Amino acid sequence: NFLYDAANNRLTVAGGLIHNRTSVTTSHTASISDYILGVTTVPANILFDATTFVTGQVVVVKDETGNASSVNLISLNASGSQTIDGNNSAYIESPYGSVLLYTDGADWFVY
Repeated sequence: NFLYDAANNRLTVAGGLIHNRTSVTTSHTASISDYILGVTTVPANILFDATTFVTGQVVVVKDETGNASSVNLISLNASGSQTIDGNNSAYIESPYGSVLLYTDGADWFVY
């Protein structure tokens, strides 16, 4: 059940939200249909191309194995000259760690 209150620009959802989850093993290119990237094999590499996403879109990356570490990285790589918080890459190196990213259509930002 959905209710949209146009006067207050408010959407009410009567029930829980279900987000798309994609299982990631070894190598993955994030796509516009991804929301949760559940990493099931570590180490892993994920490529993010901001130009294929909508401005403001959010992606969650989660180590579901608990095996991420400084020697078993989950690498988040920006495409081409794009950046993630000003760098070419970001890493998850904590067991069960996670990162939330959003894009402005040109680069990625961690929040």
